Parts: sequence; C-alpha cells; structure tokens
Amino acid sequence: MSRIGVAVGGNKVQDIQVTIQQAEELGVDAAWMTTGGARLDSLTVFAAAAGSTQKIKFGTSIVPTFPRHPLVVAQQVQVIAQLAPGRLRLGLGPSHRPTMRSMGIRMQSPLGHLRDYLRIVKSLLQEGKVDFDGEHYQAHESIAEPGRAGDGLGPPSRILRAMRSGGRWRNQLGLSRRLPARHGFACDEEGRRRRRTSSAAAHRPRPGVRPRQR
Repeated sequence: MSRIGVAVGGNKVQDIQVTIQQAEELGVDAAWMTTGGARLDSLTVFAAAAGSTQKIKFGTSIVPTFPRHPLVVAQQVQVIAQLAPGRLRLGLGPSHRPTMRSMGIRMQSPLGHLRDYLRIVKSLLQEGKVDFDGEHYQAHESIAEPGRAGDGLGPPSRILRAMRSGGRWRNQLGLSRRLPARHGFACDEEGRRRRRTSSAAAHRPRPGVRPRQR
C-alpha cells in the first residue's frame, strides 16, 4: 500500500491547520513542514494541529539543529507525543551555512555537531535519560515518559550508522548526498577532494596547446 505525504506551509497557523485537516479527510498519510529563518515553527504548528486531527502524521523536514539546544527539541517533542501519540516523524539537520550565517551562527563541524545532537535527543526520548558530555553539547537530564515521546525516531543508532556507512551522509529525513566518507568528517574530505581535482584540472595541458618554454 502506497503512502502519500503533502508539504504544508504558510503565514497563518489557522490556514495550515485547515490544510492538514483537509489532507487527513482525503486520506493523506502525513503532513510535512519546513522550519527556517523567522518563519512559523513546524513543531509548534503540529502541536496546535494535533487536537483537530485524528490520524495524520506530522513530519519535520527539517528542524535546523544549530539554533536550538537538543533539550529544547526534546521538550517540544514530548508535547506533541502527548497530544498526538505515535504521529510525529522528527527530521533534524544542520541546515546550511548561508542560513546560519544570517543568524550570526558559525556552522563548524556539522557532522560532529549532528552526531552529538542525535545522541542526546534519541537517548532522552527513547531511553528516558541522558548523561552525555560531547565535543559540541552536554546534557544530563531525564524525562517521565520515554518511549512514547520517541515514537517516530527509529532505532537508537539508525541515523548514526547511516552517516558513517557506505559513504552516505543523511542530513535530512529522506534527503541524502553521496560523499566519499569513511568517518564523520565527510564534508571536509569532500572539500579537499574537490580542491585537489580543481587544482589538477587547472594545471593540466589542453589538447593541441604546447607548454610555454621558460
């Protein structure tokens, strides 16, 4: 059986709620919403839409990680998990440098940052407790109702494995790019490879052109 999702968005929460309600009535499986800049926050909108819907799933594509601490995301996810149990599909990612620069955020080591972020969020929401001191984040917290809040996140290490295996970096739910990665510094490795390729191409003699004698 095929599943159909729809992208929602807009400037008014009421309009987005109506769109989600209509999608549910038409049998659409999931409503997906992007968060970015100063636009409406997808997690907050989905919390508002939870009470007027029954079964449609809510997907974030994506929630940028750099502007908010992972514990803040865990707080929001718990609210939706109580209002719409099992219906949230949480997509997290580092976004991209132009957007982060516009906020004055230095986007350093995005993969290492995302690895720490996911470890905190998934441990807290699925296991109920996190004690973690990483390179980019620290978190020592517990919650009352793990498991239910973690529905839709997948097995604890699925995303971490995807980031490191087969040269595939997954920075958004459903979107990925092929990188020659053997560890968590795929972006840096790709950047160096491209610079080496560009440099070699610039110094490669063109067909029919004799090198200048010095």
